Amino acid sequence: MTSVVIVCGAGASSTFLAHKMNRSAKVRSLAITTQAATHQDYQLRLRPGDVLLVGPQLGAAFEEIRMRAEQLEAHVALLPETIFGPGGAEEALRMVEELAANDTNGGE
Repeated sequence: MTSVVIVCGAGASSTFLAHKMNRSAKVRSLAITTQAATHQDYQLRLRPGDVLLVGPQLGAAFEEIRMRAEQLEAHVALLPETIFGPGGAEEALRMVEELAANDTNGGE
């Protein structure tokens, strides 16, 4: 099971995307669960092997977030500006699948 944390500034847009991704993953029978987090609490939700998707509004803070996520042994990617539009959930799921496929620890 791949666990995904989506982080944005206040958690509103990440919550919306997490719900859409969960629905799409269920329809496609993917072993992926998603949850939303804010910039202040995402570190509390990450475990080794998790995927952290960072909302485009946090682009300026991405390097700091990336370093912290990697210290926690999580995979991390910056979401594109288009992620909250049509097809965004599917695009985010593809990103998760790519990151999980590159897991050198064999996944969980």
